Amino acid sequence: GKARRELEGTQDGYQPDEKIKIPKTKWLWEDLISEGNVSLVVALPKVGKSSLISGFLGAMSCGNSEYLGKQITSKEKNIFCLGSDQPMTDWAQILVPVGLMKKTAEDEVKLVPPLKRLWTMDRPITLTEESIEQIHNLAVNNPNSIFVLDAFASLISGLGLDENHVDAVEPIRMLCEALSGTG
Repeated sequence: GKARRELEGTQDGYQPDEKIKIPKTKWLWEDLISEGNVSLVVALPKVGKSSLISGFLGAMSCGNSEYLGKQITSKEKNIFCLGSDQPMTDWAQILVPVGLMKKTAEDEVKLVPPLKRLWTMDRPITLTEESIEQIHNLAVNNPNSIFVLDAFASLISGLGLDENHVDAVEPIRMLCEALSGTG
């Protein structure tokens, strides 16, 4: 983060005499997921959070104008899924039906654009400084992409952080800082 700030500079913040333009909220999925922000989907384990978001992303990628009665206001965007919480078996069951993955053989699948990358339980990613820099580089090379983080606990596992402690949000804060400016 420090090196990135040195390269990109820092901001002075707003001042009292300055007129501040308030941008209109851009929705990806009307009143549910806004563009350029963090949106949390919180529920008990194994109730369908990943399926819900994957269904929306599949509908958006197919050019549908609505999903579950809510307007989709965005066009197709590149998707990067940090899904270290589930094995490939689970992801295939979720992503094949929504068109973000395709079966190539009885026991084989491949990612379908706009899904550009998928990390899973068997190929995990943890939000270390190095992986946040890797994600930042993906975002710079793929502006206006969607990054799905599933699930928080798996992404900070191995960092020595208690997911129920306030310090656990630091990797997410660092990731948000790294992604700011990339859309």
